[in-house]
Amino acid sequence: MSSKVTPSNFGMFASPERSPVFGAAPKPTEAELLDDYREELEAEDEGVFLAEREGEAIGLLAMAPVERSSMHAGLARPDRACILAFAATLPEVRGSGAGLALTEAGLTWARQRGYATVVTDWRERAM
Repeated sequence: MSSKVTPSNFGMFASPERSPVFGAAPKPTEAELLDDYREELEAEDEGVFLAEREGEAIGLLAMAPVERSSMHAGLARPDRACILAFAATLPEVRGSGAGLALTEAGLTWARQRGYATVVTDWRERAM
Protein backbone atom coordinates (compact mmCIF):
# COMPACT_ATOMS: atom_id res chain seq x y z
CA MET A 1 0.00 0.00 0.00
CA SER A 2 1.08 3.55 -0.55
CA SER A 3 -0.04 6.95 0.62
CA LYS A 4 1.41 8.62 -2.50
CA VAL A 5 -1.86 9.00 -4.34
CA THR A 6 -1.67 11.74 -6.97
CA PRO A 7 -3.67 12.57 -10.10
CA SER A 8 -0.89 11.00 -12.16
CA ASN A 9 -1.44 7.66 -10.36
CA PHE A 10 -5.10 7.81 -11.33
CA GLY A 11 -4.40 8.09 -15.06
CA MET A 12 -3.87 4.37 -15.58
CA PHE A 13 -7.31 3.66 -14.13
CA ALA A 14 -9.14 6.39 -16.08
CA SER A 15 -9.84 4.52 -19.29
CA PRO A 16 -13.61 4.16 -19.67
CA GLU A 17 -12.97 1.08 -21.83
CA ARG A 18 -11.05 -0.93 -19.19
CA SER A 19 -14.09 -2.57 -17.58
CA PRO A 20 -17.67 -3.40 -18.50
CA VAL A 21 -20.54 -1.21 -17.38
CA PHE A 22 -23.87 -2.78 -16.52
CA GLY A 23 -26.26 0.11 -16.99
CA ALA A 24 -27.65 2.61 -19.43
CA ALA A 25 -25.76 5.65 -18.13
CA PRO A 26 -23.42 7.20 -20.69
CA LYS A 27 -19.76 6.31 -20.30
CA PRO A 28 -17.65 9.14 -18.87
CA THR A 29 -14.67 10.33 -20.87
CA GLU A 30 -11.14 9.87 -19.59
CA ALA A 31 -10.98 13.62 -18.86
CA GLU A 32 -14.21 13.42 -16.82
CA LEU A 33 -12.84 10.49 -14.84
CA LEU A 34 -9.58 12.33 -14.11
CA ASP A 35 -11.53 15.40 -12.95
CA ASP A 36 -13.58 13.19 -10.60
CA TYR A 37 -10.39 11.62 -9.26
CA ARG A 38 -8.83 15.02 -8.58
CA GLU A 39 -11.92 16.07 -6.62
CA GLU A 40 -11.75 12.87 -4.58
CA LEU A 41 -8.12 13.53 -3.68
CA GLU A 42 -9.02 17.01 -2.42
CA ALA A 43 -12.01 15.83 -0.35
CA GLU A 44 -11.09 15.42 3.31
CA ASP A 45 -13.96 13.02 3.98
CA GLU A 46 -12.94 10.49 1.33
CA GLY A 47 -10.45 7.66 1.58
CA VAL A 48 -8.36 6.99 -1.51
CA PHE A 49 -5.93 4.08 -1.45
CA LEU A 50 -3.22 3.09 -3.90
CA ALA A 51 -1.59 -0.32 -4.21
CA GLU A 52 1.94 -0.38 -5.55
CA ARG A 53 4.37 -3.05 -6.62
CA GLU A 54 8.01 -2.11 -7.05
CA GLY A 55 7.07 1.58 -7.04
CA GLU A 56 4.42 1.25 -9.75
CA ALA A 57 0.71 1.85 -9.18
CA ILE A 58 -1.22 -1.41 -9.67
CA GLY A 59 -4.54 -0.75 -7.94
CA LEU A 60 -6.78 1.98 -6.60
CA LEU A 61 -9.78 2.11 -4.25
CA ALA A 62 -11.91 5.09 -3.17
CA MET A 63 -14.43 5.32 -0.32
CA ALA A 64 -16.81 8.24 0.35
CA PRO A 65 -19.84 9.15 2.45
CA VAL A 66 -22.97 7.55 0.94
CA GLU A 67 -24.50 11.01 0.60
CA ARG A 68 -22.26 11.47 -2.46
CA SER A 69 -24.12 8.67 -4.25
CA SER A 70 -27.09 9.72 -6.33
CA MET A 71 -28.13 6.06 -6.56
CA HIS A 72 -28.49 5.59 -2.81
CA ALA A 73 -31.35 7.82 -1.69
CA GLY A 74 -34.41 7.37 0.46
CA LEU A 75 -34.82 3.78 1.66
CA ALA A 76 -31.78 2.76 -0.41
CA ARG A 77 -29.55 4.93 1.80
CA PRO A 78 -28.66 3.12 5.03
CA ASP A 79 -27.82 5.11 8.13
CA ARG A 80 -24.13 5.50 8.96
CA ALA A 81 -23.07 4.26 5.52
CA CYS A 82 -20.28 4.99 3.10
CA ILE A 83 -19.89 3.93 -0.52
CA LEU A 84 -17.13 2.00 -2.15
CA ALA A 85 -16.98 4.53 -4.96
CA PHE A 86 -14.26 3.00 -7.11
CA ALA A 87 -11.98 -0.02 -7.10
CA ALA A 88 -9.67 -1.36 -9.78
CA THR A 89 -6.50 -3.31 -10.24
CA LEU A 90 -4.48 -3.75 -13.38
CA PRO A 91 -5.45 -7.00 -15.13
CA GLU A 92 -1.95 -8.43 -14.86
CA VAL A 93 -1.95 -8.27 -11.03
CA ARG A 94 -5.37 -9.79 -10.43
CA GLY A 95 -5.07 -12.72 -8.04
CA SER A 96 -1.96 -11.23 -6.40
CA GLY A 97 -3.75 -9.97 -3.28
CA ALA A 98 -3.59 -6.29 -4.28
CA GLY A 99 -7.40 -6.01 -4.47
CA LEU A 100 -7.78 -7.75 -1.12
CA ALA A 101 -5.27 -5.36 0.48
CA LEU A 102 -7.10 -2.38 -0.98
CA THR A 103 -10.44 -3.73 0.26
CA GLU A 104 -9.06 -4.26 3.76
CA ALA A 105 -7.66 -0.71 3.79
CA GLY A 106 -11.01 0.71 2.65
CA LEU A 107 -13.01 -1.26 5.21
CA THR A 108 -10.59 -0.23 7.97
CA TRP A 109 -10.98 3.41 6.91
CA ALA A 110 -14.79 3.02 7.06
CA ARG A 111 -14.75 1.32 10.46
CA GLN A 112 -12.42 3.97 11.94
CA ARG A 113 -14.87 6.68 10.85
CA GLY A 114 -17.88 4.96 12.40
CA TYR A 115 -19.54 3.70 9.23
CA ALA A 116 -21.69 0.64 9.94
CA THR A 117 -22.40 -0.20 6.29
CA VAL A 118 -20.58 -0.02 2.97
CA VAL A 119 -22.66 0.16 -0.21
CA THR A 120 -21.68 0.09 -3.86
CA ASP A 121 -23.34 0.57 -7.23
CA TRP A 122 -22.75 -2.41 -9.46
CA ARG A 123 -23.94 -0.51 -12.51
CA GLU A 124 -20.62 1.31 -12.37
CA ARG A 125 -17.37 -0.19 -13.61
CA ALA A 126 -16.79 -2.98 -11.17
CA MET A 127 -14.74 -5.65 -12.88
